[in-house]
Amino acid sequence: MAFSDAGMKEKLQKLIFSEGIGYDRKNEVFRTGKVNEVFALIASLSGNTGSNEKGDKSC
Repeated sequence: MAFSDAGMKEKLQKLIFSEGIGYDRKNEVFRTGKVNEVFALIASLSGNTGSNEKGDKSC
């Protein structure tokens, strides 16, 4: 994937994050408004409860 052209990377990004990606400058992280259903299913099957390292529920 590192050698793909920018157009291919943009298509993949839009496929995975159809609602877009935002950047939080204060915390210097990328954020999405909604979790992709495929990733939510993978997390549920792997036993990931959605908690972060601090034990807080993720949004």
